Amino acid sequence: MMDEARFALNRIISPDLDLEAFFKLTMGVGLKKVELRNDLPAKGIIDGLQPKRVRELAGRYGIEIITINALQKFNLTDIHSQLTEELEQLLILAESIRCRAVVLCPNNEASDERDADQEAQE
Repeated sequence: MMDEARFALNRIISPDLDLEAFFKLTMGVGLKKVELRNDLPAKGIIDGLQPKRVRELAGRYGIEIITINALQKFNLTDIHSQLTEELEQLLILAESIRCRAVVLCPNNEASDERDADQEAQE
């Protein structure tokens, strides 16, 4: 038997749903945790809703927002100031919607020409 507490639904599973419909879907499949995304075109992380409204919807459907996915290429120093600014905004949003974490994804492009020492220094 599946332990529902160990699973979360990532919003990429149905990116065309609005946030409330996504929460309903999550509840409908017997889950209570979700991961939101910052890479869905034209939606924004919370569909342009106010954080208070997102908290209300999450409460209504018994949903816990566990992560926002993601700050990309966080390990590249040449864009550090841009990433710091983006991370600050993600953290402010996460706190305002009672989200526990922001996912950090390192640069992993095949075209990355840094050697292991350069990667370790960044």
